[in-house]
Amino acid sequence: MVSKDVGTTSGQARQFTFADYGNTSGLNRSRADDPSGLARPVLLRGTSKHTNLFVQCSEFIKILSPYLGIPSDAVYVDPEYSDRHKDFQSVVHPDNIVEALRMALINCILKCACHRDIHNCNTVPGMMLVMVLSRFVLVNDVPCCSSVITYSRKIITTYGRKKSTPLNQLITDFATYYQHTDKLPRRVVNQSLFRKPNVPWKDTQVNSEHVILECF
Repeated sequence: MVSKDVGTTSGQARQFTFADYGNTSGLNRSRADDPSGLARPVLLRGTSKHTNLFVQCSEFIKILSPYLGIPSDAVYVDPEYSDRHKDFQSVVHPDNIVEALRMALINCILKCACHRDIHNCNTVPGMMLVMVLSRFVLVNDVPCCSSVITYSRKIITTYGRKKSTPLNQLITDFATYYQHTDKLPRRVVNQSLFRKPNVPWKDTQVNSEHVILECF
């Protein structure tokens, strides 16, 4: 675990020892698995050792979320990113819906309870839920809360929005085309794939059956 003071408005430390797993950092990204080169969030090291905890937390969330005003089938579901579960949550485990998980020791005077996190998502209620499971423990004879905290991740929301833009889809389509085509110096794309311009083409293009793309 990492030791770090996470302060409050009162100036007192709340989470003083913690460990993060899942997709938990904007810096934790890679371009390797995205054909368009878009920076994609990846799992932190050690996440695979805690897959059962992710699944158990997912089950608790589905039970508790209705009491927080969120239907169990809507919690951690992004209606604007239909592949979010497949791309990120299920990578941890097929039954998982949690994107980030923190294990922390918390000052029992400054308790951390279930709440809605507007910092990670302020538009989709189901993505705002933060569930906290705690029990009291003694650390050097000082009462503390040993807690498991679940989050969604804003960096995934941002990635999903960028991934769905027409420009990124076009780049992805071209990259996928070249990846699955034999290595040729020139590639031919049928002209019907492109929208015809409003003005006439040049004479040399009118009778052309194909548009030739150079691959550099």
